[in-house]
Amino acid sequence: MAKKPLTDTDRLHLGLHAAAYMRWMETRKRTDFFAEKTHAYIEEILEMGGFAHDPSDVQVIETSAQLHDPGAVDEFIKERGFFGKLDALT
Repeated sequence: MAKKPLTDTDRLHLGLHAAAYMRWMETRKRTDFFAEKTHAYIEEILEMGGFAHDPSDVQVIETSAQLHDPGAVDEFIKERGFFGKLDALT
């Protein structure tokens, strides 16, 4: 099955997911040393989404995550029950 192209909109949306993951790592795991885990998380969501990508896409998504408005990240976390979903996986 061919992988779908990764658009700028996809990168922004995945950046929001990554920002929420980073917040979860900070608050639930009490660590801010998580670059390697964040990269792995981004790779995983790209694979699960069936996106064609290269290493530079991971960096762009991580940068997008770091630049997301904290209020938008909080809203995303709350609306999606994001922390509860991640808590259930660990």
